[in-house]
Amino acid sequence: MNGLAGLDEAVHGVYPKAEIQHCIVHKVRSSIKNFRKKDLSAFTTDLKAVYESSNMELAKSALDELSQKWGKSYRKVVDS
Repeated sequence: MNGLAGLDEAVHGVYPKAEIQHCIVHKVRSSIKNFRKKDLSAFTTDLKAVYESSNMELAKSALDELSQKWGKSYRKVVDS
């Protein structure tokens, strides 16, 4: 889903046990708008390593690396 207001509640009204996941494209777009242009290319490369990982273990490792590298400067984005 894309985070549209009320959509989560509507889905849960019909499918109470549904797990909601935000679309990676929308998530990335909303994240990168908060980055300085000079950091954007390096961050998106690091982020791709997370969501293009072939398994959960590699994804977690890439996320840890991303957090270490970018967490201090962009804490809210990394936490998201």
